[in-house]
Amino acid sequence: MVVVLALVLAVSVLGVAITPRLSEPTPYTRTEGEETE
Repeated sequence: MVVVLALVLAVSVLGVAITPRLSEPTPYTRTEGEETE
């Protein structure tokens, strides 16, 4: 059961992280720059 939950969380995180990058790469790049600073 723990493995299933881990897989679901991983897929969800990947989906949320990839979707905005494909839709609007501009805000993602700005966020990355702020984190670097």
